[in-house]
Amino acid sequence: MCNGCNCIGNWTGQKCGNCSLTCENGGTANQVCYGCNCIGNWTGPKCDKCSLTCENGGTANQMCYGCNCTGNWSGTNCDECSLTCENGGTANQMCNACNCTGHWTGPKCDECSLTCENDGTVNQMCNGCNCIGNWTGPKCDECSLTCENGGTANQMCNACNCIGNWTGPKCGECSLTCENGVTANRMCNGCNCTGQWTGPQCDKCSLTCEKGGTVNQMCNGCNCIGNWTGPKCDRCGLECSHGGSPDRECTSCKCVAEWTGDACENCNLTCQNGGSANAACHGCLCTDKWTGPTCENATTSLDNMTAVLAADQSSRAWLSVGLSGLFLVTILLLVGVGCNRIRRIKRRMHKGNLNLGFDMTELPNEPGPFIVGQVETTQQFTQYLQGLVSTFYNRTEPTAQTNIVRNHTD
Repeated sequence: MCNGCNCIGNWTGQKCGNCSLTCENGGTANQVCYGCNCIGNWTGPKCDKCSLTCENGGTANQMCYGCNCTGNWSGTNCDECSLTCENGGTANQMCNACNCTGHWTGPKCDECSLTCENDGTVNQMCNGCNCIGNWTGPKCDECSLTCENGGTANQMCNACNCIGNWTGPKCGECSLTCENGVTANRMCNGCNCTGQWTGPQCDKCSLTCEKGGTVNQMCNGCNCIGNWTGPKCDRCGLECSHGGSPDRECTSCKCVAEWTGDACENCNLTCQNGGSANAACHGCLCTDKWTGPTCENATTSLDNMTAVLAADQSSRAWLSVGLSGLFLVTILLLVGVGCNRIRRIKRRMHKGNLNLGFDMTELPNEPGPFIVGQVETTQQFTQYLQGLVSTFYNRTEPTAQTNIVRNHTD
């Protein structure tokens, strides 16, 4: 039947000429009636949805033409931070506080958090303190007072607490007093003592004097008493001659043998019959015909000489050699002269002073064959025999005994 139209979409009416599409928030249906032409921030098929985007927690208003922002956010979309920060501070990402620099603090960085100590005050930039006295540092908490030699600044930072012997505003002066012309060492804990001076102030003398000696005022030597001498009065200055030695008290000499006197300079040996003591003062130098330790014995024979030599133990060996030599000379004499001269010698031996059996002074002066031609007269033989005896005795005692032998051979 042809009584109406079958409409499509949002069209309606007998002839499908009416658009039944409803658009909200001021929107209007488009010409084909299949959507709405929305205004502002409205959108959607019916313009019933707000397309406005609000950031940072903001929400669109009912008219969908602006955002209701929270906190310090502002702007159409709440994307602008309205927080004002001072003194170089910047708003944080949440726009709810300021990121302050230096010592600035507070919501807007308008408060200075710098604390100055020791009566210092903050400067206008809040980046340092105006310090007084010896105080320094960002907070006036550092003491710039320099103390030397181990000293430390006091709590007020206006003086130094010195140690030891140091003194002065900065502990740079040494108060140690050193005596006897010396100076304090670099550490000011002692004195550079000289010589024998010692002690913290070089006022004590370490020199020790012995044997009753006393230290002089300069402490560089001892005042010795008696015969004592030396830097410490420990040497005996008494000089003793001829092997003598000072006694323990250094008051006199202990002499040896026959020496006497204060310095053992006098020989106390008494020699008789014109004899005199030898240089060593241990024997006498006797004159002719006298012998013995003090020249008390008269002698004219070779036997006495032999007895004197034999008395000396150190001369016994040489005595035997000497007598053997004399015996050999006698044999040569007997062989050289011949039997006739031997008989004459024997008769004359008993008249002489020697006990060997002949008188040397009465032997003939004419040449003879004895001693292999070296001794041709009695006088030469006598001199030869005396030289032999003298040589022998010089080997045994090269001092006084030589003179003694000569006395016997004369």
